[in-house]
Amino acid sequence: MLENLTDLDIKILIAFADNNMNVSETSRQMFLSRSATFYHLEKVKNKTELNPLNFFDLIELLKLCGIKI
Repeated sequence: MLENLTDLDIKILIAFADNNMNVSETSRQMFLSRSATFYHLEKVKNKTELNPLNFFDLIELLKLCGIKI
């Protein structure tokens, strides 16, 4: 499931969690536009069937990535 995600997708997920699920702050931190950040989050949703905009799905995604919570 996670093998389809790029390193950038995973970095965005981590930044998204670090920024309290705030897309604008994540975009600033990653030097991306908001639309690019949403694109990557949507790409994660399509590849994993877990929605990173949903708190519980984001936690599950981070666990699958090996991030300690």
